[in-house]
Amino acid sequence: MNVSKTLLASVATVMIAAPGLAQTQGYELNDPNSPFSFTVPAASGQTWQVLTPKGQASSGVYLGKAPGALIELTVNKTNASIDTLPELVSSYEKVKFQGLTVRRLGAKDATYGGVAGKEIEYAISGKNAQGQTMEKRVRFWGAVKGNNAFAFNLIDNPNTYAVNRDSTFTPILKSLKFK
Repeated sequence: MNVSKTLLASVATVMIAAPGLAQTQGYELNDPNSPFSFTVPAASGQTWQVLTPKGQASSGVYLGKAPGALIELTVNKTNASIDTLPELVSSYEKVKFQGLTVRRLGAKDATYGGVAGKEIEYAISGKNAQGQTMEKRVRFWGAVKGNNAFAFNLIDNPNTYAVNRDSTFTPILKSLKFK
């Protein structure tokens, strides 16, 4: 499996380009078609945009103020090329960081919603589509459970990363319930 390059790219693209999405200061996804549910906590004075593509078991959440943080919650069916956690992490890194300079800041085993996985923090840098130099921080949590590979991440600017990681992404991970 490639951690669905198309799905990851389409969620990110739609999220960033869709300011008309429902805005929320607290949100719970409990879609019967999704293999997981989660809650976006109410953040003091911050508005988050929530996107759940119809017919897809994935969601995206991003901070509604520029430059905006992006949280992606994706799930894909496992297949012959990926059915273990190391394969998921390797596939995620290849797809997500293609053409970028990547530095791992730390990694640890982490369990959310009763599912054991791997949590990794990265510093990434490189050129964006407009040729400008950019720098981002990424926190990734991935897990393989049954026939599903989960890849959840926060992508943010270095100066707002720690706040959004602690006030939003960590609570989302802690709220996860798998079906």
